[in-house]
Amino acid sequence: MRSSIRSRRLGARAGVGLVLAALLTTSADPALAVSEPGPAALDGAVVQVMTWNIAGGAMDAGAPAWAAHIASQNVGVVGLQEVCEYQVDDIEASLEASTGSAWSSGFGVAQDFAWGCLAGYGQALFVRTDLSPRAWTNTPFPRDGVGCDNDPEERAYQAVTIRLGTVDVRVLNTHLGTGGDAICQMPHLAQVGAQSAYAVVLGDLNARPTEPALRSFPTAGFVNPHPDTHYTVANDPANCARQPTIKIDYVWIRGLRTGASPAPVCNRASDHRALVGAVVAP
Repeated sequence: MRSSIRSRRLGARAGVGLVLAALLTTSADPALAVSEPGPAALDGAVVQVMTWNIAGGAMDAGAPAWAAHIASQNVGVVGLQEVCEYQVDDIEASLEASTGSAWSSGFGVAQDFAWGCLAGYGQALFVRTDLSPRAWTNTPFPRDGVGCDNDPEERAYQAVTIRLGTVDVRVLNTHLGTGGDAICQMPHLAQVGAQSAYAVVLGDLNARPTEPALRSFPTAGFVNPHPDTHYTVANDPANCARQPTIKIDYVWIRGLRTGASPAPVCNRASDHRALVGAVVAP
């Protein structure tokens, strides 16, 4: 079921409002992390997480196609980017049909213009309900940092708290800006995540592994379980033999162990490949 505590719009411009604004904050975002291989142990102490840019506005492969790929990866937490708001409920319903599990979801607007969507272009988090998802937020990045005003995008980051074993884990999901904005948004995101003992950051960070700003995450105690050669762009839905050559999507884990994370696999539903990693309770 879609969480009732989600933001429809988090821009700072006239006519842009907040839903349940009292629940939205720019303060601490708890952290989550721990990763071990294998889709087997989905018992509340181990869960696989995914980040995936689905190109919902540009390609719109459809909820059944996205849900089928997600279900094939046996994940319990999913951060999607480039999602149209009207697609979220259909994705959740398709996920429940594909997995046989109950899911909760939250949507957050990422920028002011629709970018191929009818309205409401942004990111979405999907969490299996047995992980007790709560405290959903969507918070805009500050726009007063150096390099943060290079384009008209109202970028934001989502967050939700899950229960993993005996600990609370904060999961953040985002799609960082272009035109240099990602460079100043990454340190902010890392600082937010570092305010939690256990945290996971999922997202399309619009930065290749050689980008110095990515060092903000290790500095804040995060670990990247995927090698730089786990390329995610461009996935070719019509030709899986064509291998991607660019990595701009990431899973960052803080505070817990990490294990092997599989190489991204081809899908028929986006120009990005998804990254998957396991998170293990201490």
